[in-house]
Amino acid sequence: MEKQVFPRPGNYMQRMGPELFGLEIVKGEKDGLREINSIMLSESTANALFGEEEPIGKTIRVSNQHDMNVSAVYEDIPFNNTFNDTEFIIPWDKYVADNEWVKNGEDNWGNNSFQMFVQIADNTSFEQVTNTIRDVKKTLNEDTAEFNPQIFLLPMEDWHLRSSFENGKQVGGRIKYVWLFAIIGAFVLLLACINFMNLSTARSEKRAKEVGIRKSIGSLKGQLIYQFLSESFLVVVFAFIVALIIVLLSLNGFNELAVKEIAFPWANTNFWLVSLLFILFTALLAGSYPALYLSSFRPVDVLKGTFKAGKYSGLPRKILVVLQFTVSVAFIIGTVIVMQQINYAKNRPIGYDKEGLIQVPTFSRDFEGKTDLMRTEFLNSEP
Repeated sequence: MEKQVFPRPGNYMQRMGPELFGLEIVKGEKDGLREINSIMLSESTANALFGEEEPIGKTIRVSNQHDMNVSAVYEDIPFNNTFNDTEFIIPWDKYVADNEWVKNGEDNWGNNSFQMFVQIADNTSFEQVTNTIRDVKKTLNEDTAEFNPQIFLLPMEDWHLRSSFENGKQVGGRIKYVWLFAIIGAFVLLLACINFMNLSTARSEKRAKEVGIRKSIGSLKGQLIYQFLSESFLVVVFAFIVALIIVLLSLNGFNELAVKEIAFPWANTNFWLVSLLFILFTALLAGSYPALYLSSFRPVDVLKGTFKAGKYSGLPRKILVVLQFTVSVAFIIGTVIVMQQINYAKNRPIGYDKEGLIQVPTFSRDFEGKTDLMRTEFLNSEP
């Protein structure tokens, strides 16, 4: 049969690794790493290698060195998972057996080549376990001992957003970008609310007769406030629906542009609860001033036609307009500065001509010692 080569990334794991990470086994054994020459494949990799054939029990060669027997097939790991590129799993014992230095490096605190994952008991916490293992010491050489190394646990929920450390202290990470975009979104929402307030109060004279008539037939001020807030709520709900439609229509294009696989959280209860809170908050923020302002009209003055806005009635609206333009100008200036920084980073001198350069990943051992041969082949391939 013709030899087939498939470049796929994978990981070494101890026997309980697949169960620890909750892998869903499609075929084969759950304890798929029991034998040292066994290998577990992702569903897509198994289909690429064997198609419709039964993969369990088949033999494949990894890195053109080791013949491994397929013991299990697991569901592809989702794109938003840290291990999404794990297309196969080999027993950790296999790596130790093939690399003698790993056995002799147990006391080498300076080696950070491997990651360790643990699952703590239900009746304890990360802080308690960390305090227990923090000062566990092994044999340290002089160069390592001066740094006073300590062991601690990093919760899985902090892996992506809070994984930056300075001097052994957790100082955040990607969470700062989340807060940055959240602040920008809050300012944009504030601008929209201010715009709604200005438009509502600008139509005050047209709503004045309505308020006067409703008050003259017995409507209370609280009832009018409730009416105007209800109108604001309906506008916000309509805007939310329009926003959802825009997101759904543009999601596929955004995923292609950003190389992501973001899915809309239809079944996420927390998302809908937070959305409802945002709708209520936005409706209250945008409708509070117009509701208080419009409900304060005196029916006698309105119906007599002697209604006139007070001397300082326009002051709040002027303040809102100034605030709106100030935030808008700040956003424009910030956008221009960021664009200039990005353009500078893209076009700054880097010390060599990058035109025509290519990068060839050489993770496979097949490339070891063959750089000159590869260079010669590339030179000979010139037109």
